[in-house]
Amino acid sequence: MAYDVVYPKRVDKELDALPRGGGALLRADFERFAADPLAPDIDIVKLKAMESVFRVRCGSYRLTFRREDKTLTALRATDRKDAY
Repeated sequence: MAYDVVYPKRVDKELDALPRGGGALLRADFERFAADPLAPDIDIVKLKAMESVFRVRCGSYRLTFRREDKTLTALRATDRKDAY
């Protein structure tokens, strides 16, 4: 079951602004999850406070996203200290 991935303009800018290639790593993990949601090596967790919102963790960076039907929409890409 593959998902379509949507990166709003703001999230694209946040990913590009992350230092040490963090944006590229997050983007790669997110797209790998979209292609294969059962991949065991990707750290995905559902956020408890919000419905249908998840996060991808890659090092000290976080990408939060919303899952709706067959679409994954990125919401925010930040450093761990600013993520929640």
